[in-house]
Amino acid sequence: MDFVAIDFETANELRSSTCAVGVCVVENSKIVEEREWLIQPFENRYSKININIHGITPEMTADKPTFIEVWDEIKPYIDNRTIIAHNGENFERTVLEQTLKLYNLSIYDLSFKMVDTLTLSKNLFKHLKDYTLQDICQLVAVPFENSKYHNALYDAKKTAELGLLLYEHFTLDSNFNFTLDYVPKSRARKGSLLGSNKEEIAKNKEARKISSELKQMKTDVEDTSHPLYQKRVVITGVFQSFPVREEMAKLLYNIGADINTSISSRTDFVVIGEKAGPKKLEQIEKLGIATIDEQEFLKLFNL
Repeated sequence: MDFVAIDFETANELRSSTCAVGVCVVENSKIVEEREWLIQPFENRYSKININIHGITPEMTADKPTFIEVWDEIKPYIDNRTIIAHNGENFERTVLEQTLKLYNLSIYDLSFKMVDTLTLSKNLFKHLKDYTLQDICQLVAVPFENSKYHNALYDAKKTAELGLLLYEHFTLDSNFNFTLDYVPKSRARKGSLLGSNKEEIAKNKEARKISSELKQMKTDVEDTSHPLYQKRVVITGVFQSFPVREEMAKLLYNIGADINTSISSRTDFVVIGEKAGPKKLEQIEKLGIATIDEQEFLKLFNL
């Protein structure tokens, strides 16, 4: 897995007012290089709103090079690369295009693939209220320091870490495309038939029970890097691979998840199968809780 995570910060309301660029280079699924540039925007003009966001001031860039003066340094990190950025399609691509245009250059002279982790997150985690880089990193247990949010290099590094995690735990190919066995919830097959024996087992209330032991969160977990570690998780619905719900709960218990039986505002994820109750679906929607379907669950446990 090779890509470059990138983040732009702007000085004012103009997308051409680049004042900072951060890049994080990933090769063979490891971060191998980090770079950052402070850049003097056109006329070195800043708005208070933007200063409040990233903390960069006119004084900090008064003696810094302009974008065109460092473009030859930045270009190799973009041209002929796979680029990932959070909200990259809407923000980073537009900022790059408008800043290049300011200096009579064209983005269309470059060749790169843009992967937007915001779009990926919306496909993977349904019903969230917010999809900021900060929110998604915290959701999937990528360490995030709020005080460093909107530092270009820090955001690029966190985007890289998020990209690596999404690639590792979900069914994505090396270009961050969903592979054929991944079915986004919006296109999930409705009414697919279960084997008759599994159907009967699943209807049995005993098959839906989870023992009290598994509801006590495991504290001696060696690997704490799993995205569901210490997350409050509720299981609902019928699952083809787990006709007995306790088998699914055992997997969650062993990685240190906090298994709950009812949905609340404190729930982090709902693992949702077919025939989930309409009241629970309404709760999920109302509370903006992230959902994991069966295919996603299997991928999270390498099954």
